[in-house]
Amino acid sequence: GARDTRLGARDTRLGARDTRTAGGADDGAEKEEYVATIDLRKVWRQLQIPSNMIILAQGLPGTVPWGMLNAFFVDYLHVQKGLTVEAGTLAVTVFGVGAVVGTIFGGIIGQRIYNRPGGRHAIAMVMGTTTALGA
Repeated sequence: GARDTRLGARDTRLGARDTRTAGGADDGAEKEEYVATIDLRKVWRQLQIPSNMIILAQGLPGTVPWGMLNAFFVDYLHVQKGLTVEAGTLAVTVFGVGAVVGTIFGGIIGQRIYNRPGGRHAIAMVMGTTTALGA
């Protein structure tokens, strides 16, 4: 397999061994071999920590196959709303392009507001206002 060449990268495969020195450099010192392994008991112990559970839970929405929703939405527009497949595809495409363009320009404008004096408070007001308008 390919080796990870990033500075300080670790091999995270189960049972992987780390042969770097404590300082991370090859300075001629005797190397200590890292031999710890992951087992279910260690995983369970980590899952008992509330902050770890929160971190894991916030990642769950990202596991939804969002691309599938776009295909479903085209079918929904065709079957339930009477659009042609082409019109439904166009609607989903326009929505996607709008999301990309809005994200880019929203980031640019938001950064400009934030960089102004008092921008931290102003951007909070902009975010609150736009959220309220979108609801």
